[in-house]
Amino acid sequence: LVSLPEMRKYRYSPALATGSIAAGGTIGSLIPPSGMLIVLGLLTELSISKLFLAGLVPGILEAIFYMATIFLLCSWRPALGPPGRRYSWAERFSSLKVVGEVVLLMALVLGGLVGGLFTPTEAGAVGASGALAFALIRKRLTVAKFKAAIVATLKTTGFLYAIFIGAFMMTSFMTATGIPAAISESIVELDVAPLLAILAIFLIYLLLGAVLDTTGMMALTVPVFFPVAQALGFEGIWFAIIIIRAMEIALITPPIGMAVYLVKSVAPDVPVGTIFRGITPFLAADFLLVMLLLFVPGIITFLPNWLS
Repeated sequence: LVSLPEMRKYRYSPALATGSIAAGGTIGSLIPPSGMLIVLGLLTELSISKLFLAGLVPGILEAIFYMATIFLLCSWRPALGPPGRRYSWAERFSSLKVVGEVVLLMALVLGGLVGGLFTPTEAGAVGASGALAFALIRKRLTVAKFKAAIVATLKTTGFLYAIFIGAFMMTSFMTATGIPAAISESIVELDVAPLLAILAIFLIYLLLGAVLDTTGMMALTVPVFFPVAQALGFEGIWFAIIIIRAMEIALITPPIGMAVYLVKSVAPDVPVGTIFRGITPFLAADFLLVMLLLFVPGIITFLPNWLS
């Protein structure tokens, strides 16, 4: 809603404009404070603050890979992204005032989490209180807006609780029946290379992305696949980030990339095929990054291990 009109104003290629929005929208799953990382932490009982730290470097790398992709495309064919208006440094610094409060709030929440000042639940309360305080200071919060925010929060919370209850029931069932342990033993007995097993799990997530949303995928698969990864000797934090990357890619993978249809809803005049064509270079960048994370696991584990 914000970036697409601007790119259209400067006559960007519809494929590049919509493809970059669809692909770029997935980065938020890794950058703290990511809701997907919180849900995954609750399902796996991993430290949420460590998951936030583990996702930070891969998230930044993903953004760099996407920027490099756009740079190469526009260098190859400048018409894909014509140059826009140039802004002075004074104008650039002036624009930071608009987002200064948001950056301050994120720094407070993430700094408190990483520093151990408060738990994830307390961090959420601090973030909500800070956002409310800024809204009151700016005098933009009306009674109607406050009621709408409360209703939206209740709906989201109810939805998440329903998922957590279902996930807990499924996890309890899996534990009672011994299915994860049986699957783990079967895979270990196959004597296949551990990375091949991880690649197979990765492909399963790509297929599931055609019919399930990310939360549904996690609730259905994490109780099964997480013990398997641990039995194969992989670190839990590392595997959690690989799961997130798999689900991110599933959101933009043909033929049912859900993120593609979200972009289509705000750009109804752009054919779905054009959006998928625009996403293709970003998918290539995604798979390159996944291979890097698979073969250099320290990219994920270095920061949480170092700070802990």
